[in-house]
Amino acid sequence: MRGDELTSMFEGLLKRDLGSAVTVVTPKSRGSMLCLRFARNPKAWASKLQERNVHVDFREPDIIRATPVPLYNTAADIFSLVQTFGEVSREASA
Repeated sequence: MRGDELTSMFEGLLKRDLGSAVTVVTPKSRGSMLCLRFARNPKAWASKLQERNVHVDFREPDIIRATPVPLYNTAADIFSLVQTFGEVSREASA
């Protein structure tokens, strides 16, 4: 899969599985990167994702940037990534 296909898949799965917990705020000319705005405590999200070996970039005040890399990532990796986001979401709401 190409980078833009992986990113579109990532965006669609996030919207489907996390709903209002995350908002995609990436410009239309995004390339492969998604900018994600989190409803609650984005720094904690970034830390919890990094603890699970998910490499993201936190930007103040509430943005986490994430990019699938087509040379290294597959569709299965994107499914696993979104599952990890879901686990962190459930922890954050507990």
